[in-house]
Amino acid sequence: MAALKWQSVSARLIVSTLFFSSIVTLAATSLQLYIDYARDVDLIHDRMRQIRDSYVESISASLWALDREQLLVQVEGIRNLPDMQRVEVVVDGAAFVSAGRVESSNLIERTFPLVRSYKDRNVTLGALKATASLDGVYSRLLDKVFVILGTQAIKTFLVSAFIFLLFQYLVTRHLMRMSAYARALAPGTLGTPLLLERGAHGRGAPDELDDVVHAINEMRDNLRQSWSELETEHDRRVEAEKLASIGQFSASIAHEIRNPLASIINGAELLGRETISAENKAEVIALVNAESQRLKRILDDFLRFSRQRTSEPEPNDLGQVIRRVAETVRLGLTEDRRIDIATETEPDLGLALFDREQIEQVLWNLILNGVQAMPEGGRLVVSATRDGQRCRVRVTDAGVGMSPEFSARASRPFTSGRPQGTGLGLSIVERILADHGTALSIESVPGAGTTVAFVLETVDTPCAKS
Repeated sequence: MAALKWQSVSARLIVSTLFFSSIVTLAATSLQLYIDYARDVDLIHDRMRQIRDSYVESISASLWALDREQLLVQVEGIRNLPDMQRVEVVVDGAAFVSAGRVESSNLIERTFPLVRSYKDRNVTLGALKATASLDGVYSRLLDKVFVILGTQAIKTFLVSAFIFLLFQYLVTRHLMRMSAYARALAPGTLGTPLLLERGAHGRGAPDELDDVVHAINEMRDNLRQSWSELETEHDRRVEAEKLASIGQFSASIAHEIRNPLASIINGAELLGRETISAENKAEVIALVNAESQRLKRILDDFLRFSRQRTSEPEPNDLGQVIRRVAETVRLGLTEDRRIDIATETEPDLGLALFDREQIEQVLWNLILNGVQAMPEGGRLVVSATRDGQRCRVRVTDAGVGMSPEFSARASRPFTSGRPQGTGLGLSIVERILADHGTALSIESVPGAGTTVAFVLETVDTPCAKS
């Protein structure tokens, strides 16, 4: 059984039961004490009437005969009655005979005249004064308070404990089961209905818990049906998107290949003419070669995009790779481009975990994009810094930049800012980086340049410094 929490229904139930039982117990005890008090006071008054009816006449006779000894016996007999403290025979304002003494302030007093008939007239001889104490009444009431409250407390505790255990067994444990079932609901568990550990023996019609279980299972069936429909719709849309992507891919291939292929076909037709001059023939051959190279580049990009192999990361010297790729691109540039490619890598950069061939391709694409974004020349910086357990690589150019709208979709396939571009370069970069557990970030300001960056995980072994 789960531990009792004070905010739980069981705790509130037992506290409410104890509180209500305590109020009822106090009210019932107060009523019982009042009844007992009234009864005991009535008994004292009954004794006073008994004294008047049974003792006054005989005491009057003994006083008439001045029989002090008989008076003492009679007074002592009255004194021995319950709750009586003092009894005295008063003659001419003074105690003639007395028994007991007053030791309490809570008293009931009665005075009875002692009268004797003599020669057809009544002669007042004195008075009988009886004093009863309420201390005995209060003492008995106090004893009853302890007994009643003690027995009621035990009874209340036992009843509350029974109600708590019964509620735990009949309700709380099933609520906990429902709560655990609801928390565990997931697409993979919708096939398992909610069942409570309740025996059917001895139960009649379904109760409230059965109604709740039925409602939850109905909800589960609805969820399962909705999830199945959602999966079907998702699969249909994924298939539709695949077909659309294939169509777009095919259309893009046709579009990209058509222009250079048309140039090659036209060039071949021109070369077949006998009237073409040697000078024009050389120009056509150069055009055919250029368009063939363009066609080859387009097909290579498509192949790289469609046949991306799985990355095989291993510790590599990131700084060395950056410098090597930058130097290779730098050597391929003519002097008239007026482009300065610089590398800035921290000396304690360390080793990073990556697939060398693929990250070289990433750097190659990013650096070439930066170079092509600076038609008037400028400075391009490739930097690498260590940030805890990661290396951050940035490629910053001073080119024409990109608009926010174009920057947001720059990595999508077939998106290019250059007429001769295939729009697959950044898509290939994104796929390679995703395989390395990272992504490309782009920050660009139109007319001020662009910075692209990504991070790679590092390893603890320091790399060799160049």
